[in-house]
Amino acid sequence: MQTCEGDGVDSPLGPEAVVAHLRLLGESNAVIHRQQKLQPDAALAAAAAYRSMFQEEDGTIPATFEVMYLTGWTPHPSQQKPSKRGSQTVSFQVGCMIMCISANNQGCSVRWFVT
Repeated sequence: MQTCEGDGVDSPLGPEAVVAHLRLLGESNAVIHRQQKLQPDAALAAAAAYRSMFQEEDGTIPATFEVMYLTGWTPHPSQQKPSKRGSQTVSFQVGCMIMCISANNQGCSVRWFVT
């Protein structure tokens, strides 16, 4: 079973700051025997071109990058199986109320409407 989620992250700091931030997080290429194809002067030239095309009036340079979370696993034969539809003994609404009450010990601020 696989899942994939993504988040878009906007940074007003510009491409250099985004790259520096990713490196501080340790999210750059960790392969030991990788080939260094992008030369530093080419990266700086690309950043300068990006700056000249997209710099805002206040001096910020918007940069957006996408973060993807990928997870994959194979269910184990002993893994719990979902119950059959309609076999519940408590309604979803009551279950949510119980969770909400136990979470804040004062009752739930959410208003429940039954239709």
